[in-house]
Amino acid sequence: SHHLFGCFHRDHSTIDRIIMGTDSNGWNRARGLAVKALLLIGGALLVKRLRKSTTRWDHARLVAQSLTGEKYSKDQASRDPDNYFNIRPDTFTWDRTWVRRVFAVVMLTCPAAELVDGSKVLYFEQAFWRSPQKPFRQRLLMAKPCPKELKCDVEVCIQSL
Repeated sequence: SHHLFGCFHRDHSTIDRIIMGTDSNGWNRARGLAVKALLLIGGALLVKRLRKSTTRWDHARLVAQSLTGEKYSKDQASRDPDNYFNIRPDTFTWDRTWVRRVFAVVMLTCPAAELVDGSKVLYFEQAFWRSPQKPFRQRLLMAKPCPKELKCDVEVCIQSL
């Protein structure tokens, strides 16, 4: 009988003799066992890796974790003072030239709840960095997986307070 591709006669195939352990040389037999062991271990690792694939819920959890905590724009503002500045809300007046400017702020986000479906709800507030105890924006964020028909992993819904 011939090998699968017809290149070797089955009785004379070196690979078959090594894997089957029919070669009289003990080293070849050990090599065959090592090849079998490596194939078995590789297969087990592949199965383990495929079982641990991340789901849309894992991505939603990671997004919620990365949004949680305090974020400061003060360092960024100090590097670019022409475009970042601190203002007092009571003296602020809108001006067309100011619309493009970004304010130095502190953003604080912390877990608020976990819904029955597993969605994470976060409390989010923004304050100017010189007065972090007086937030000017408060919101609830909800991180959840996108519906399957949408082409995204995670949806973040925002509700103003």
